[in-house]
Amino acid sequence: MPWNDGDRPPKRSSKCRIVSLLPAATDIVLAIGAEHDLVAVSHLCAQPEGRTVPRVVSTTVDSDALSMPAIHAAVREASEKRVSLYQLDEDAIRATEPTTILSQGVCPVCAVPPEQAQALSTESDPQCAELVVLTPRTLADVASDIRRVGIAVGRSREAEIVAQDFERRIDAVRASSVGKPKPRVVVLEWFDPLWVSGEWIVEMVEAAGGESLLVGKNEPSREVAWSDLVAADPDVIVLAACSMDVERAARELGALRDRPEWDRLRAVLADRVFLLDGEHHFSAPGPKLARGVEVLGAILADEEARLDESECGRVRGRE
Repeated sequence: MPWNDGDRPPKRSSKCRIVSLLPAATDIVLAIGAEHDLVAVSHLCAQPEGRTVPRVVSTTVDSDALSMPAIHAAVREASEKRVSLYQLDEDAIRATEPTTILSQGVCPVCAVPPEQAQALSTESDPQCAELVVLTPRTLADVASDIRRVGIAVGRSREAEIVAQDFERRIDAVRASSVGKPKPRVVVLEWFDPLWVSGEWIVEMVEAAGGESLLVGKNEPSREVAWSDLVAADPDVIVLAACSMDVERAARELGALRDRPEWDRLRAVLADRVFLLDGEHHFSAPGPKLARGVEVLGAILADEEARLDESECGRVRGRE
């Protein structure tokens, strides 16, 4: 059974062997210094420095080659047919003899759902791997997940240090914004159709000194109409495309600029639209979210000039 509640420690072996099925979990493993225990990762995960471990997840949806509308259509078709977007190489996973498998229970579109990973962790097998399911909704959940992964892989002390640093950095940005005006912000994680980010990303905006529009705290991301965006007319628009870095997301800007409503938005007229690294700093709920809050804090404080272009690009009207 998946270990979700943190009430009991996982089964241990003399050597920890970790399979990570989602990028956020891999980020946690690397941050807590357990990179040498990684034996397999997903198709989107970072590789441990100096090593290449097997990629045991594949998908028919090529997010690099396909446009946002094409990706959306493929996801919708898979949902209608009730088929998974992801394929697990179960033989390759078993060959690694894992002691811990890290999965997620937040979004079946973003990563392998726990139901697929469950087949690799069954109580009927005394040598089975421990399945740890991460289901973060808030920044506090992310810090908790860092600690839980640390316990699961025998690095609780290192995880506590990383979690405290994560919390400290976010608190520092929050403190720096006290008493300052709160710009009204919309974070778009998809451009065609429009999707507004929710859950921990709403908290990130608030910690950075902004007021999140269209999606409330503890609400999931949702699709909105252009009329909704026009009615909200935010002071700042943040483009943090799900699982896309700045360079990749820039290829999708035509979906926004080609709309007649775009150039009439307050944020566009004020030159307050920013393209950020959604892949690393927003959509993967791990330690790197702290950097996302710092980047948001910089742009809301009009200090984006100190950010690297790989983290932040200013988006103007029709170019």
